[in-house]
Order: sequence, then structure tokens, then C-alpha cells
Amino acid sequence: MVILALLSSGQLTIADNVSRIYGYSDQEISSSARQMAMAISKSAPIHIDSITTLVDAFYDARTNSFTYKYISSQYLSKIKGREIVVLHTCSDRIRRAYMAKGLRFVHTYQTPNGEVSFDVTVSDCS
Repeated sequence: MVILALLSSGQLTIADNVSRIYGYSDQEISSSARQMAMAISKSAPIHIDSITTLVDAFYDARTNSFTYKYISSQYLSKIKGREIVVLHTCSDRIRRAYMAKGLRFVHTYQTPNGEVSFDVTVSDCS
């Protein structure tokens, strides 16, 4: 999307981008979320840290959810993992703006002990 290109080129500040997101229509939220997911998928795999790799991202218009899929080489506690994911998601001003517009973020981790998912909505950021 144009905003992502301008942001990455330094022509827009994060504050500019956040302000624009708050003004988006539902259709613009869907379109930009779909474009972000496609960009992340094309860049994958992305090594987040020594134990975590982002392997995919997708947007589901039916549920208005943006899903990140990760592989982790370590077990992830559901309680501690949720705390970390919520903190990380809510502290990002751009994600928070999307959530304020109704988008839900889902972080799904494939770990040695199976799959674990964390849903984050704007109500988790209080």
C-alpha cells in the first residue's frame, strides 16, 4: 500500500500513518490488512529471534482478523505467552490503530508441544 511504501521510505512518520488509519473506512482497513499480509508472506521466513521465525501472515475478511504464523523451537506457556503477545501487540501504535478500527490480531505459534494461538483485540489493551 502507498502508506507502507511512504513509511518505509521515511516520507511519513508513524504518527502520520496512525492518523490515516483512524480515518480509514472498513473497506480501506480490509484492503490495507490484505496488502500487509501479502507483503509479510512474500518476505517470510523472517527470523524474529534465536527461537522464533515468522513463516506466514494472512488476513481473513470474514472474521476481520490478521494472523501471524510462527515456528518456535521452545515450548510457549499459554499464560506467559499471552502476556508477552498482548504487550507487544498493544504497544505498537499502528497495530493499536487497526484494532481500534475493529481488526483482531491472531498470533499462532507452532511449538515442539503443538500449536498455541493468542487473539488480541483493542479491549486487551486497556
